[in-house]
Formats: sequence, structure tokens, C-alpha cells
Amino acid sequence: MSEKSQSLEEVFLELKERQDTEIYFKKNFKIKDKRSSVMIPFEINESQRKLKDIIDKWDNTGKKQTLYIIILKSRQQGFSTYAEADFFKRILHEKNKIAMVISYDDDSATTINEMANKFYQHLPPDKKPFKRESRGKGVILENPKYDPQRATSDKNNPGLQSKFLVETSSNVNAGSGYTINYLHISELGKWNGDIEKTLTSLLPSIPTGSIIIIESTARGYNYFKDLWDDSNEYIHENGKLIKKNDYVPLFIPWFEDVGATMPYDGFELTDFDSGLWGNEVQIKSTFNLTNDQMAWRRFTIKNVSRNSLNAFKQEFPSTPKEAFIASGESVFDNQILDLRLQKIMEFYKTNPPKRGMYQYVVNKEGMIDHRSITFEPNRNGLITIYKPPRKGYPYVIGGDTAGEGSNKFGMLCIDNTTGEQMAVLHGHLAADKYAEQAYCMGIKYNEALIALESNFDYAPILRLQQLMYWHMYKREVIDSAETTVQEKYGFQTTQKTRPVIINNLVTMARDEANLFNDIAMINEMMEFAYDKSRKPTANPGKNDDLVMTAAITYFCSEQMWTSIENTEEEHEDDDDDDDEIEASNWITG
Repeated sequence: MSEKSQSLEEVFLELKERQDTEIYFKKNFKIKDKRSSVMIPFEINESQRKLKDIIDKWDNTGKKQTLYIIILKSRQQGFSTYAEADFFKRILHEKNKIAMVISYDDDSATTINEMANKFYQHLPPDKKPFKRESRGKGVILENPKYDPQRATSDKNNPGLQSKFLVETSSNVNAGSGYTINYLHISELGKWNGDIEKTLTSLLPSIPTGSIIIIESTARGYNYFKDLWDDSNEYIHENGKLIKKNDYVPLFIPWFEDVGATMPYDGFELTDFDSGLWGNEVQIKSTFNLTNDQMAWRRFTIKNVSRNSLNAFKQEFPSTPKEAFIASGESVFDNQILDLRLQKIMEFYKTNPPKRGMYQYVVNKEGMIDHRSITFEPNRNGLITIYKPPRKGYPYVIGGDTAGEGSNKFGMLCIDNTTGEQMAVLHGHLAADKYAEQAYCMGIKYNEALIALESNFDYAPILRLQQLMYWHMYKREVIDSAETTVQEKYGFQTTQKTRPVIINNLVTMARDEANLFNDIAMINEMMEFAYDKSRKPTANPGKNDDLVMTAAITYFCSEQMWTSIENTEEEHEDDDDDDDEIEASNWITG
């Protein structure tokens, strides 16, 4: 609102105009035309109108609560432009308000800064409030001649005292010291560093009644995906279903863009999944697309996505799920893992695995009585059993100890005739208790080979030795003094062995994902990606305890036989069936 005085009629007309955001933008804001770079009136598109409807609904409810919006976007839908325009409009008509945009890099921040300054530059003359130069990026709506030492008057008008600020995610102190009324976080999926820590520090400083818009294209399984998932999922609380967070989710598929079309030249649609175009017949039928839309899709895959179907799905997704699976630089094939995940989750709805801990008696010599070992069900237990042991079968138990880079202990038991996962331990416990659980699992699973990592915590291996567990993984070590080969217990993850065991697990995940039964492990694998130095590691804020556990287990399984022993002789604990689980109807394929 201009600092010039207005008549009641002018105030009424301006208020009516402001209430219709679409008309206001077209009349007062100009943006750069993508085709000619000429400044043109800002007319919103259909995708932007859906964001407008969410904000309008909030405006009409009295703005008592903060509005949280999360947008999973395709390219060229213009959500950033709309968010900036909406926030800029607000600070033009409200005193002492701060709008802030936090972008992921300097180039995008510069683009946003230019857009905001163009908004101001092309305002009608009677709509321009006072403005002073900004030391950084942004627009400061203050009177540069205002003297705070003098009384406020028409001649000494402070102006709106509102700000439109632009920061980058690399500034860990972005937003510090400000009360931010309108916050736009741009391309959160591309942010580096500890996103959760940054937002946990930033968001509490935003007062009630504000607007927070978070938007991004998909960039793999990261914090943005977690936030998006929580905005679409419900939990039971006090007998009611409530959302995991208060964000309003907004996703617009590529084919809802009226511009995503071009003349169809009669090419034949493919009807198989592999290949450059994917299954076009199925895609057209599933989303009820036209031939002209399919022509645009082919053109864009070829010329924009550089003949990469996954790149197209990332930038122009048809569904949120497709966007996340196709995006990022995941180490494992997330499409294969997601199919396995959906299959076992559906199976567990009616066939939940058994969860609990091993219970046992330790005698006065510190040894565990074999006959006392039982598996006690407990919903809060750290062990999940997917399949019970079978007589004569060889098993391998691998473990990642809780040390540097690991928050929890991990343990995995596999059937060494197939590689199928039988049982998993994951959680916090003392090193000696972790070793005792491994001992019990080893005894129950036919004296399985136990291969625990020994990089940071050797205590579990020492405890297994005290318990006289005979079947432990041994690695060869060359004595530097005598150049003789020694055998030592435990697996060592080094710069040389880490790539080997991870590559081995990548092959397993690609060719034999049907052997994976643990949901938490699969989720970790889907969040395991290449960092900037091309090192495979967990995404920021995520863990890889179970990924490394699985990698160690499958690699060390080479020290265990794969044949099934003669089971005619009775085992000493054959009558102990307290840990048996119904073995029929198990997941296959």
C-alpha cells in the first residue's frame, strides 16, 4: 500500500482488488516471459491456482493457525513464482512483516532476488511504497530518509518497515535474529548438510499465524521425502486418526500442465516396460492421456531428459511415488526394492513376524546354559524373527557394532543355502548383551557362523570368546614384522573392504531382492546414496546400521558351508519349540 493518503472509495477498491489475488497479480506484478524475456503481466496457471486455493482457504478462516504447505513439484509449474508473488503482495500491505526465501544455492537465490526486485520495479507508481537499498539480497520497504530520532509524521514517515529477504541453505544462520512471518523454503531436496537440524532451529522462531511453504523436486530418499510422507500418512491417537504432521500436501503430475502437449505424428506406442520410452500403452491407459501428450512425453525424454527415462520421471513425475523412486543417486535399485517392500508389507498385515528377545540363564562362571535359551515375545524387543531355524541347515549371523558412524547395533541371520533373511536385531543395548543375544541366536540357528565387525568395539567378540562360542568368522592378517599370516576374529571394514562388500550387496539387491524380509533394512537401503565425492553412504540424518550389517553378513557367508546336513540324529533341544514360528505361507518370489 502506498504511503500516499487515499480516499475511502480508493481504499475500498484497493481492498476488493487485493481480495482477488489472481486479478491483483495480473494488474500489479510483471514477470519475464520465458520465450522472449519481455516483462509481461503475471497471469497464474492451473497448477498455481491450486496453491492459491489452499492459501485463500486459510485466509478466509481468520489465519489463527500457521499454514504449512509442502509441494512436490515437476519442472516449469511455477510454484516458486507464485509463492514469491503472494509473499511480496502481503508485505506491500502489512507493516513490520518479514518474508524470507531460503534457496538451495547462490544462483537460484540470485534469480529469486531479481524476481522480487522486478515486482517492485514494475509496480504502478501509485502502489510503490518507500524502499531503501539492501546490503544483501532482497527488498527493504523502508523510508531511507526516515530519522528515528525525530517524531513520526507525514514528513518523517518510516514506511512499511517490512522486508523481503533472500538467503541460501549454506548460511547456517539464515533467519537467525528475525521473526519470520512468511517463509518459503525452496528445493529442500537439494539442500546439503543436516537439514533436520537447520529446520529444527529455524521453524520454532516463526510465530503463530504465519505461512510456511516448502517445495522441491524429488531428490531421492531424504528429509524432504520423510516430510512429504508424513503429510500424507495418519496415525491412531486416542481413538482418532490424525495426520503425522500439519503440512498440506500438493502434487501436480506433468500431464496436468496444459503446455505438456504437441502434435502426434502417428508413432506406434510401445507396450513393454524396458526401453527408452517405458510401457507407453500402459501409461496412456493408466492416466487417460492423449496421443498429443504422449508425443510431448517422448520429445521431452529425448531432448530435455537426455534419453533417460528415470531423469524424466524425476523432473516430470506422474505420481509422488514415481518421483522419489526415480530420483537421487541411490546406490541400490530403488524400484526393485520398493516392489519387494510393498510385497512384504502387504504380507505382514496378516502374517506379522515374531518380535522379542532371547532370555537365558548365566551361571556363576559367566557361561550361558544352552537349555535355558528361549525366545520371549515382546513388542518392544530388538529382535524380529521372520523364519525359524530348520534342522541341518547352515546359517550365518553378521553384525555391525555400534561405534563411529553407527547409532545402533545391527545383527542379521541368513539361511546360507539361499541367502534368505531369517532374523534381525537392531537397537541400543550394551556390548556384552549384544554378544549374548548373538550367542543365543547362533545356538538356536544350528551353531551358525557369527561374523561381527571389529573396527570400533571388540568387546562383543571378546564376550563370545569368553562364552567359548567356537564358530566365529576369521580374517587373515599379515604380521608386518614376520610377514606371516595370522587369523583374527571379526570382520574389518576398511577403505579396501567397504566397496567390495557394498558392491556385493548391490548385486544381491538387484538379482535376489526376494530374499530380503526386513522392512527397516530395505528402507535404509533406499536412503543409501552417493555423496558429492561419489562415496556410497547414508543420506544426511539417516543411518546405515542395517545396510552395513547385511553387507558384512552376505560377504562373510563364504566361510560357511552351503549344504544341508543329515538331520536323522536328534538335536539336544529338539523338544524346545518355544521359539518356533509357523513356517507355512512364507513370502515367495
